[in-house]
Amino acid sequence: MYHSVSRDIDPFSVSPETFGRQIRFIAENYHVVRLSDLTSLLLKENLDSRKVVVTFDDAYSHLLGPAYSVLQKYSVPCTIFVPTRFIGGRNEWDLTGDGVAPKRLMSAGDLSSLAREGLVDIGSHTVDHVSMRGLNRQEMDAQLMQSKQTLEDLLAKPVDSFAYPFGQLRNFSKESTEAVQKAGYKIAVTTRWGTANRYENRFELRRIFFDESDSDEQLRQKLEGAYDWFAAKERLGHAAFLVREGFRR
Repeated sequence: MYHSVSRDIDPFSVSPETFGRQIRFIAENYHVVRLSDLTSLLLKENLDSRKVVVTFDDAYSHLLGPAYSVLQKYSVPCTIFVPTRFIGGRNEWDLTGDGVAPKRLMSAGDLSSLAREGLVDIGSHTVDHVSMRGLNRQEMDAQLMQSKQTLEDLLAKPVDSFAYPFGQLRNFSKESTEAVQKAGYKIAVTTRWGTANRYENRFELRRIFFDESDSDEQLRQKLEGAYDWFAAKERLGHAAFLVREGFRR
């Protein structure tokens, strides 16, 4: 999971140089597949090797520079998740004073061009980049179906993948997962940490992320699941969140 590739480093960015090194490492050591391939791959009980999918949340325009050249150089496909209300705009949901810099999102023309070139697949990230768990069912359906329709009209092709905004346990639920499936998506990703994904969880897939300072050995360890224990920390954090919410009520 990536967000931004930029020299303006913040918690959601890596530099172009670091991105180039990381993608080179992935391409030289692993079999990179498209997110859309996972539905069939996860049905296989014993994969012959570990597979890697590259994704970008938020559709930042930084991807159109050196980052895209790196993906082309190593023939690495990726999926970009777009919050459709902000196409051509900025990351308004993130500008809360916590060190995240303003970033420009791709325009409609940018997204269309990338989709035509074939290396990049486009998925939905809702309309408004909102946490799905806090919505009623009607609002969930609107976020899911309107963003899907906007992208399909723009790209003239089906949009089958979805990423939950924020993506932690507090941001999605059984109801929202059911709504994603009913809206016609075939696969969905969270920001929960993990490399062990199953077909049964194809609407709540886990991902990992790399830091600016990660060495190649740390990349390998993350990709091979050595840090999958992070998921236990996430569950504890979610339990604490539920307790706090209970006290507030």
